[in-house]
Amino acid sequence: MALALEAPGFLQSPARELQQRLTSLWAPSPQESMAELRREALSGREVLVQRVAAAAVGVGGMLRPRGEAGNDDLLAERLVNVATSLPFLGLGLHMHRSRHSAEAKQYAAAIMAVGVVATAYHASSGRLRSVLRKADYWTITVAGAALSKAVHRDRRWARRAIGTSMLAVPFFPFHLSAAHTLATQAEFARCARHSAPVRRAFRLHAATASAAIAAFALEDRLAERGVRGAHAVWHVLSCASVATLGALVEHKEGLRRGEGSPHDSVASLDRLGGGSPKAKALD
Repeated sequence: MALALEAPGFLQSPARELQQRLTSLWAPSPQESMAELRREALSGREVLVQRVAAAAVGVGGMLRPRGEAGNDDLLAERLVNVATSLPFLGLGLHMHRSRHSAEAKQYAAAIMAVGVVATAYHASSGRLRSVLRKADYWTITVAGAALSKAVHRDRRWARRAIGTSMLAVPFFPFHLSAAHTLATQAEFARCARHSAPVRRAFRLHAATASAAIAAFALEDRLAERGVRGAHAVWHVLSCASVATLGALVEHKEGLRRGEGSPHDSVASLDRLGGGSPKAKALD
């Protein structure tokens, strides 16, 4: 706090001294200033620690397994769910034997993982069950990403984007799964326009996938009315839908070997003998 004092010339020096003394009464000492700075620094550090802790809790909430679904309450229902999870394992084994590219085999391995985790989840109980449910989400998302990678193998930017998206699987499995599914469906529809076998598979895929989505959406409502087994129906329809995707993967492999229709640029170049070494190296 500063005081402005008006004084004659012969009193200016004493007045200035008096003003300095009065100002010093309100001015903090160097020790007090340092103490105040320390308090402010500690306060800012505490706020930062609190924010970091809150962020850690939020991340932990995303990673932590959440509650379990009530689709295994009855023993008979649990057994049916286990039995209808096993076909995913068989489908993955078949795809792994019949496919040629490394990306397609990775997708087949991911389908096998879906079958193993789903079977273990429906057969488990207690703490392990909630952990396996989270793993079930993750394996489904990884399988979707592996399919996207197999379908878009000839697009380097897509492969990089898909690889980067894998880092977010533990945090946003549903969003990533939806994004990969939409991208695959769009490519499936595009290829179906140019290939009769792919078009037939796409129609069957659309029918089984739509029925599977309906079964999944109605599961809780049906359970409330005492109708059980919708989850097992969803397993069967989903497995049938995934099986039809094999036609898309096979079509993509055929295009890379120059056996497909000319709508694909890589296949066209190879068939005309003008394929680049980089494109041919993909086989």
